[in-house]
Amino acid sequence: MQQQIEKRIATLSREWLSPTERETLEGARGFLQQSVRALQESDLQRASNLAHKADLLVQAVEQSQ
Repeated sequence: MQQQIEKRIATLSREWLSPTERETLEGARGFLQQSVRALQESDLQRASNLAHKADLLVQAVEQSQ
């Protein structure tokens, strides 16, 4: 899931985004980074929750395009 979100963020980063959309994407990156750390700490539930939050933010930007 994390790799798919990373790819979607990379794709959106190449698009023209409003300042609000860029801020939302940065929030998604932050949640994704926290998710990776949680996974490294073997906290699977937290990693999943954070990845889901990142996914929701990416979806919001995708839908605004």
